[in-house]
Amino acid sequence: MGPKVNKTTVSHFVQESRIGRWVVIVSLIGLFMVSASSALADGTVIDKDVEVAGIEISPGFDCNVGEATTCGVAFAGRPVKDKRGSVLFTIRYSGTAGFAEKVDIQGGFWRLVFKKQTYRGTVSAGGSVQWPNDGTGMVGPCPPGWAYVSAGLSGGASHFDGCLNDFKPDGSVIIPPKITGVMTP
Repeated sequence: MGPKVNKTTVSHFVQESRIGRWVVIVSLIGLFMVSASSALADGTVIDKDVEVAGIEISPGFDCNVGEATTCGVAFAGRPVKDKRGSVLFTIRYSGTAGFAEKVDIQGGFWRLVFKKQTYRGTVSAGGSVQWPNDGTGMVGPCPPGWAYVSAGLSGGASHFDGCLNDFKPDGSVIIPPKITGVMTP
């Protein structure tokens, strides 16, 4: 028998340690990138709209590939109607996030596990995230203060439409940002 692991201590380390959080985030992104790139061609497509919800697990970093370009932004969550499933998006965008702003999605990857089936693909360039003018304004079908997200997908789904809640009405950042939306076939 191996050493006894105190689950409370491990959980505390992952939740409270910056190093622990970054190890988990980098590991998840690395695992996702390997699995997404190795199986993009499996041809499995979702057969109906799938509502998903999650949180931002990585705010990304300046990747110096153009004017104000941010890489490695990652969201993780699950399908709303399949609590055992999961969804992960990583994106790259150009522009500045905030009220009265719009950023252009440059690309990325996605993976969805839903009803014991895995779907995966890429996030196409050309999508956007549009914030309202202020914390009480509305954009698209989103609640007041939330940004509207629209992105083309390839692989097992064709589009994502959703709402992002990442700023409080006073403009300060919500930790963690929350996202909800629908992936369509």
